[in-house]
Amino acid sequence: NDLIGQSMEAFVEWADMLEGDDDVDEMKVEADMRVAIFNAGVAALSELRSEGLFAGAPQLVVNLWHMDLEPTPDDLAHRCNPSEIAKRYLAEVSTG
Repeated sequence: NDLIGQSMEAFVEWADMLEGDDDVDEMKVEADMRVAIFNAGVAALSELRSEGLFAGAPQLVVNLWHMDLEPTPDDLAHRCNPSEIAKRYLAEVSTG
């Protein structure tokens, strides 16, 4: 939450400085910022997993929804979960 809050504060401040600059594609900047925050969340979950936070729940699946084509749902499943859990989850989803 702190990371997202700081990121959004910095983004708003930066966006205010660029307001009225015709050379800036504001839609792309906002999209890039959302992707950066999303990727920070994925990295945080992966780090927590590697530190053993989810070790008490070996069947836990972390599933994230992303509106762009990249990263793919398969990629996200593997980035956020141990490989065997991701494979089993994706197999269940594809046959379910």
